[in-house]
Amino acid sequence: GKLKIVGKPFTDEYYGLVVRKGQMKELLQAFNEGLKKIKADGTYDKIYAKWIGVSQ
Repeated sequence: GKLKIVGKPFTDEYYGLVVRKGQMKELLQAFNEGLKKIKADGTYDKIYAKWIGVSQ
């Protein structure tokens, strides 16, 4: 791509996904299962390193 990291981040930012308690259980379950899979196979770390920086 045309974007590149040119220095250290200015600040640490944390991201999350929120669903209303008691609703959208299927969405939350699907998200958690997908996240577990990409963390297990290393995809999460590759995406994180590309777009955020070194994985924590």
